[in-house]
Amino acid sequence: MIWYSVLIAFAVTIDSFSIGVAYGMKKVSIPLVSVLIINALCVVFFSLALAAGNILAYFLSYTVATYVSAAILIGLGSWLLLQIMINKSTPKQESGLLKKIHIKSLGIAINILKEPASADMDVSGEIDKKEAMFLGSALSLDSMGAGVGASLGIIHALYAVGFLALFNWLFLISGIHIGKFCGELNIKQKIQYIPCCILIGLGLMRLL
Repeated sequence: MIWYSVLIAFAVTIDSFSIGVAYGMKKVSIPLVSVLIINALCVVFFSLALAAGNILAYFLSYTVATYVSAAILIGLGSWLLLQIMINKSTPKQESGLLKKIHIKSLGIAINILKEPASADMDVSGEIDKKEAMFLGSALSLDSMGAGVGASLGIIHALYAVGFLALFNWLFLISGIHIGKFCGELNIKQKIQYIPCCILIGLGLMRLL
């Protein structure tokens, strides 16, 4: 169903909006080439996740695939919700402490997600191609789990990938522009529950 593809794409790209807002507030610019790199990485990772889910579906019956799909979507949504609760109850750390993590793909991804502006590693005020690759990889982490879970359901892969590319582009660009004018308005606090609710909701609907 198209609406199912739209909701999945929306849920896994909404973080791009809050990160775009964070960059806009810090006056960090993202050139067109870097935006294309970020978007391309998100599309590639999500497409790989969909492909992996489709391969897995060949080995599962329809009933089992339905339950596995629901479990992945509900589990991922619940995990994201748990992370929000933990972050709200944990005192904020200094950004310098996070930068002590050595350069490993996972370590860099966590660093970027906790403090988006830290992707500007050379403090140039601009996200270059190399930094765009780190940021694109970080934004793709959650989409991979959702992609596998969704592909076991009734998702239309081409629609999902198309909507993901569109939403990710629009959210990132609009977030940057809004961030430049919204001052201290904490957009992330207002929208961070949206993907959790969508993923859990879609998972529960698979059980109906």
